[in-house]
Amino acid sequence: MLREAISLATSNDAKEQIIDSLQRVVGIESLAALRKYMADASLRDEAHNSAIKLAWKLRKHHSDEAIATAEQITKSDNAAIAERARELLDKLEKNRACILAWMAAGPYRVEGEDRAAVFETAYPPESGRKKVDWKELTGAAGDETISLEDTFGGTEYTAAYVRTTVVSPREQTVRLEMGSDDGIKAWLNGELVHSNWVARGCTPGEDVKTVKLRKGKNEILLKIVNRTRGWSFSCRLTQENGKYVRGLTVEP
Repeated sequence: MLREAISLATSNDAKEQIIDSLQRVVGIESLAALRKYMADASLRDEAHNSAIKLAWKLRKHHSDEAIATAEQITKSDNAAIAERARELLDKLEKNRACILAWMAAGPYRVEGEDRAAVFETAYPPESGRKKVDWKELTGAAGDETISLEDTFGGTEYTAAYVRTTVVSPREQTVRLEMGSDDGIKAWLNGELVHSNWVARGCTPGEDVKTVKLRKGKNEILLKIVNRTRGWSFSCRLTQENGKYVRGLTVEP
């Protein structure tokens, strides 16, 4: 219907209705159509606003195109729109930096009264004393915050481990940005680089550690301990300026 409407529309009123509708039809074809309207000075602001909304919706499967669109709109003569595009670009860069492919093991619990000991207890994924049954963690689905309840349920004072391998084209210093609900420990290539026993909701990037990736494979291991209610985490690697690290690949 939109293809036909685009071919028939002659007035700006009709074109503005199409522009508004394109942001709701999530696909790369809608973005291409909006770019044509962005070239028309009389429709540019409306097309920019619609494209900003659509680019965020496209981030999961078309991140490169979404980022290219945001970068283009940052050059808008409309200061408010350009600022919105810069905010979107920052969000898109951070989202693309998220690691979504993980293997998981658990759940692990402490028997007895001292339930908080689950955070300090070294279970097989970190102790290496027993063979671990790793399974692919589902539930990421392109979102920055990954639910562990989807895989392990919502049991209290319970630990789960997630691991992944990041391949770097060179040795480089990066920021390991983490969020967790609740406590978190992080190892990079077998070295404990972060520990935070805390009660909180998951806020992506709340904990930040500067670490060095070696050239080639780097294993990241996280331990996430649920106290009560929600159980989730997030993890991303960024440059020291907060932008996406180009050239990294992930092998769960």
